[in-house]
Amino acid sequence: MSPKDLRARMQSVAARPPQPIMPAESPTTDTRTHRVTVDLDDHDYAILREVAYRWHVPGSAVLRGLLTELGEDEDLAGRVQARAKQRT
Repeated sequence: MSPKDLRARMQSVAARPPQPIMPAESPTTDTRTHRVTVDLDDHDYAILREVAYRWHVPGSAVLRGLLTELGEDEDLAGRVQARAKQRT
């Protein structure tokens, strides 16, 4: 898939109305993990580092907490979707 095709696909997915997200089930010992790499600008990285430092947790725990909230809160999901569309 070319970068142009990928961008078009991402835009078509982002244009869909928000759908309820089913909360993830509690992790079990059988749950697989997946590595995800996210490029952050200096501002977003500073926010993540500051929050993680203040809460005395790893940055990955902050992101996992955000994803859990995203899956459980439809209002939050709508706001995140709007921001995601602004960044494409």
